[in-house]
Amino acid sequence: MGARPAAFEKQPPRRFSREWFLNGLRTGGWVAVITLLVWVYADIHFTEGRSIRVTLRIHTDSTDNMVALNPTAPLALQLEVKGRRHAIEQFAGAKLSYDAAKELPPGLHAEVSIVELLEELPEVRKAGLEILSTRPKAVDIHLDTLETIAGVPVRFERSGGEATDIKFTPERVNLLVPTSRLSEINRQKLELPTETVDLRDRAVGEQLSKRVRVQVPEVLGCRLSPEFVDVTFTVGQQLGKPKEFTVTIRVQTPREWLTDDTWSQYKFEAQDPLVWTRKITVRGDRMDLEGLRPEEINAYIILTQDSKRQTEGWWPGKVHVQLPRGLKVQADPVDDVGYRLVKRSGGGP
Repeated sequence: MGARPAAFEKQPPRRFSREWFLNGLRTGGWVAVITLLVWVYADIHFTEGRSIRVTLRIHTDSTDNMVALNPTAPLALQLEVKGRRHAIEQFAGAKLSYDAAKELPPGLHAEVSIVELLEELPEVRKAGLEILSTRPKAVDIHLDTLETIAGVPVRFERSGGEATDIKFTPERVNLLVPTSRLSEINRQKLELPTETVDLRDRAVGEQLSKRVRVQVPEVLGCRLSPEFVDVTFTVGQQLGKPKEFTVTIRVQTPREWLTDDTWSQYKFEAQDPLVWTRKITVRGDRMDLEGLRPEEINAYIILTQDSKRQTEGWWPGKVHVQLPRGLKVQADPVDDVGYRLVKRSGGGP
């Protein structure tokens, strides 16, 4: 057969025409689809090993009669993993949680492989990752059962003011203590304080109701039930911020020493003259503290006939602090000062 007439041959579309653009879109669309399929296939089947970081919290939240004494804080783990690239990227930085109460026996105290522990987590299985290694390699887990100390009294803690007519609901709480730590609890003097409530800006006589948290003893693994109590009370005396006053400690002697020969036979020596000027902290009613002046504070030690006894070293002088009458304030205890009475040469037998 001869060549087809030129009239029957399909001519390419004119450049930049509508048909030219449509042909380009058809070709480009197929290329994009094929490229996407190649990338999806590569992500599904391509595996790689990478180092990532995650955190792991070991807990016993699913039960009320067991506690994890160790570890008490989330673990920072570095993992070498193998799996799909996308899955690894999604898993990196994960905050994982392991319920030891469901998986481990009560009373366990042993080192557990972190690889074995992680492989039990649904997040790891769902990601399809293989844990090659971890750092650290193992974790020391200590599980303990909890013993209940029922009916522990609560103490209302406040600052800036006093409170009266204090009532708690419930009146007492239950303290759950790990069996291995029971010896650290003094049951004879057990009383749990609440969080501190600030009463500085409250009016005297005002009746208030608060929901406050009860403080857990500083014994590892302790819990409370309930953790909060409701307290109602009446605001009493307003307390000011404690104030410090610099005063000089004086010496008080028996009256007869003023007329007998005591001071002709003895002389008074201070162990360290500098400590006889002290900073004394005074606490109490806000208005009384604001009006109190240093010269109104009388700090002194008392000498007696026993002070004349010949002894080696120094006598400890107990410091007494006297504040003006009628003020609702009190001073903190002051450390003793050292002194002695030394016989003068030629001062008698």
